[in-house]
Amino acid sequence: MIISVALILLCGYLMSALCKKIRLPGLVGMIITGILLGPHCLSLLNGEIYTLSPFLDKWHLL
Repeated sequence: MIISVALILLCGYLMSALCKKIRLPGLVGMIITGILLGPHCLSLLNGEIYTLSPFLDKWHLL
């Protein structure tokens, strides 16, 4: 699961930097990363990472 989190962070950062170079907002790169790594496209993430989703959704409210 740690590898999946590292993959999300690394790919998100790299895609953000790439999008900034072509004068797009960095958030666009992060959204593209989420789509590509998610279960409906390449499915590169460990299945356990999806169990954290409800926790992370509520965590920002703290």
